[in-house]
Amino acid sequence: ALNLATDADSRMKVDTIFSTPVSTITIGTKADPVEADVDVEIIFNDGPIDLARDPGQFSRGIVAHGEISIHGAEKAAYLALAAEPMAGDSEIRVEGDASGWQVGDTLVIMGTHRAGYNNDGTLRTQDEERTITALDGNAITLDRALKHDHDAPQGFDFDVFVGNQTRNVLLTSENPEGVRGHVMVMHHPEADIRYAEFLELGRTDKSLEFDDVTNVKGRYPLHLHRTGTDADNPAIVVGNAVSGSPGWGRVQHDSAAAIDFNFVYDIAVAGIVSES
Repeated sequence: ALNLATDADSRMKVDTIFSTPVSTITIGTKADPVEADVDVEIIFNDGPIDLARDPGQFSRGIVAHGEISIHGAEKAAYLALAAEPMAGDSEIRVEGDASGWQVGDTLVIMGTHRAGYNNDGTLRTQDEERTITALDGNAITLDRALKHDHDAPQGFDFDVFVGNQTRNVLLTSENPEGVRGHVMVMHHPEADIRYAEFLELGRTDKSLEFDDVTNVKGRYPLHLHRTGTDADNPAIVVGNAVSGSPGWGRVQHDSAAAIDFNFVYDIAVAGIVSES
């Protein structure tokens, strides 16, 4: 069993965490989550993978064949804006429970207007990343003013949202430009993953052809792989933040899963995928 404290900071810089079907990985539970003033970081090493040792390229990440529980401090993954912020505003107001949000959190204010395309053909958005510098109830001060209007386009009536990208349990890559980490939960239904941040993970690039050396399939930021299809005993994936992936973001493959209230951002292809 690997158990990380919920009342003291932890930081692991590691190549791979691999658990067997009779092993457990516990980074907080529903009954005992990682406390809000505690930070847990797991950083996956950069560097070439030894294909003689690991021809399937499972290393550089977490591969859990047994029970896994990750539970950071509870916070709203996203909230609707109480008023539509406009260019030049450095304060926003939200609706709902922002009590878990903290100074230093990274927010993404949803872009609402067509912004054209980049030179490489990808869509250019008006999403804006900002950092919280002060909180007063549901009033949030940003580190710098907004560049764009974030009102609903003319003729449309919908809520504009702001997402919170920061969690106190962080899994990330040492070098996103190198060999990126990934998280794969395999063949075991006891998976409960809540309020964690999966940042700059995943190395399966969906814009390129697959091959078994340079672009292997199935290495995503958070991947439930054949954990079981019993709808009465689903894996739980709630309140997480998944951002920065060249392929898919949060994937369930032949897996029954309860997926709710996750913030998924800056994913090259599809954010939340149910496969097979």
